[in-house]
Amino acid sequence: MGRGTLHAGRETPPGLRNVSRDLGHAGGRPRPAHTLRSFRSEDAASAQLDVAVSAVPTATALSGSIRRDWSALHANSSSAYAQYSSPEWVEHVHATRGEELLPPIVAQDSGRRLAGIVPLARCDYDLSCVARGHVLWRWRIPVITILGSEPLITPDAATHDRVFAAIAESDPHAEAIYLHSLSTSSFCWSYVNESSWVREHFLPHVAGGPRPLHLMQVPRSFEDFVARFRPKKRYNLARQVRVLRDHVGGDLRLQRVDAAAQVSGFATAVASVLRGPQARTGRLPAVAADTREAETLADAARRGLLRSYVLFAGDTPCAVVLGYVWGGIFHYAEVAYHAEFSSFSPGTVLLYLMVEDLVAHQRPRLVNFGIGDAAYKRAFSDLHLEDATVLLLRKGIANSLRRAGHASFLALMRGAHHALGSWSTLQARLRQA
Repeated sequence: MGRGTLHAGRETPPGLRNVSRDLGHAGGRPRPAHTLRSFRSEDAASAQLDVAVSAVPTATALSGSIRRDWSALHANSSSAYAQYSSPEWVEHVHATRGEELLPPIVAQDSGRRLAGIVPLARCDYDLSCVARGHVLWRWRIPVITILGSEPLITPDAATHDRVFAAIAESDPHAEAIYLHSLSTSSFCWSYVNESSWVREHFLPHVAGGPRPLHLMQVPRSFEDFVARFRPKKRYNLARQVRVLRDHVGGDLRLQRVDAAAQVSGFATAVASVLRGPQARTGRLPAVAADTREAETLADAARRGLLRSYVLFAGDTPCAVVLGYVWGGIFHYAEVAYHAEFSSFSPGTVLLYLMVEDLVAHQRPRLVNFGIGDAAYKRAFSDLHLEDATVLLLRKGIANSLRRAGHASFLALMRGAHHALGSWSTLQARLRQA
């Protein structure tokens, strides 16, 4: 079966990875299977015995009453990444990278009605030690990723126990369950941190965060959006657009990419923007170089899931955004700009003009700027939440060492950051003395 690769901190949507077969296999040898005691109703006195938990074929889940009830559950999700747990997204992945999917886990009540569903994919996750953008060390771990991060199930600990047991059993060779962006205000966050069942079977590890998660409520007019900023910021944003437009002789235009016929041109634009010595991970390099990636984007466009952008300076693409939209949420997944235009803030200009287009054309409800903090995210957002990347590692010596090593590195980096901040504060006070 194929398995994609996840890079820590990257916003490539789960279930759409560059397929890299047999990563982590030395000489093609199979990974050792892990054992996990099956969860039975007697393992928890509070178990909801009238809820049946099982894996079902993806094709079955995408049809009939399960598909209908799945859509209803998804409509009530408050997750910023809910689009990736939707039947539409899973159907897209099933059509383009079906080898990455695992059978979804469903919970059904005594009347066989859907009470919850968790779509899953298999991939490799890079648990990395990164300093100043440089990867010092990494462990590549085969994982089961929960699409959308937060399971679409009842906020009940016993049900979560049974569902997570079924998730773990769906791929015995996986070393962990991966939750890309788990809101720290969600029930699932409390569950993975407080559940005695989780501690009994897994080694929970916060691989990233907690950290800010920035969202923007899309206003009804562009004037309302601009009015959110103070006068100086409004002036500077308009000035950045004007300076870049003047630099290219007035020919500055934004192109929305949401049709299959536009994908080939988008791939060409991405290749032009990425031309240069800088190394990049994520999905954009594959979009530029891999025909299969372009075909995958074209399928997303046909399903109404793709909404990307190219900023042209004359005939030259100077910035690109890979974006997806569904259920009223626009995911600003990846951005890149041409090195020759770096002094003209092309990323900010693209974002400013992009918001104008989001307001004018099929306005989504929210923009999700993805994991991590950045000045532009703080400036453009008006909802500031908190999330974390979580790994539930299977118990074992290797995973214990990985967790301890990575946790120690993160603690060291936090300490260094705090010390550097304290030193900078002291220097500022001394200058004022």
